[in-house]
Amino acid sequence: MSSNLNDLNPYVKHLANKFLDECNKQNLPVKIYFTFRTIAEQDELYAQGRTKSGKVVTNAKGGQSYHNYGLAFDAAPLVNGDIDWNNETLFNKMGQIGQSVGLEWGGSWKSFKDTPHFQWSRGISIIDLQRGRRPTYPTGFDNNQSDSSKPQDIKQLLSIGIKDVKVFQEIVSITPDGILGPKTDSAISIISKKTLCKKGSTGINVRYIQYKVGGKLTGIFDDATLNLVKAWQSNKKLTSDGIVGDLTWKSFFDS
Repeated sequence: MSSNLNDLNPYVKHLANKFLDECNKQNLPVKIYFTFRTIAEQDELYAQGRTKSGKVVTNAKGGQSYHNYGLAFDAAPLVNGDIDWNNETLFNKMGQIGQSVGLEWGGSWKSFKDTPHFQWSRGISIIDLQRGRRPTYPTGFDNNQSDSSKPQDIKQLLSIGIKDVKVFQEIVSITPDGILGPKTDSAISIISKKTLCKKGSTGINVRYIQYKVGGKLTGIFDDATLNLVKAWQSNKKLTSDGIVGDLTWKSFFDS
């Protein structure tokens, strides 16, 4: 998970900087500790307190959080340089500052209050985002340094070692329209889970593997795929057993 403001939507980054400046003016030290999350990271967070140990901290699965689109960040007040998680007064002051600069604050929600959370969506819903829509910048906002043709969630693709949306869509047999819609998001999420694959496995995970090892994209883990995987593993100094587990998946994502 990222804490870099550069991973935010350009306008959200602008608001985040205004928020930090205003907190500083009001002598309230704060730290922005989460910005962008991949779908896989969101799924991991959702599992906390459910299928994994820990406290439930979100009701949003992968693709259902504004963090997954660079439209949200989490912040907390600092006392003597450390986050003070239990200081309700400071969290409330921080929330009021965030609202004053144009952010929606999770602490104002009626259900499942999320006091560290801030977001900006300009009325665009999660369903809209899943369908490829993105909020437009307010009139007068000058973003000379942004590339509006590259949505923030391209980082989801980069995290699995793919740089082009259309290329990925062709790999997983989705109509290559270049839009990060729900089908493409779902495919990214499936591959991000790093499901163990071996001879006899089928599906989009196998098509991705075949693309990475230079094989024919059949979606069937056959003998040809097995031999190519073994060669890849040998080249990466991994156990050459033809089974695609965590380390082999990581080598795909890193390449």
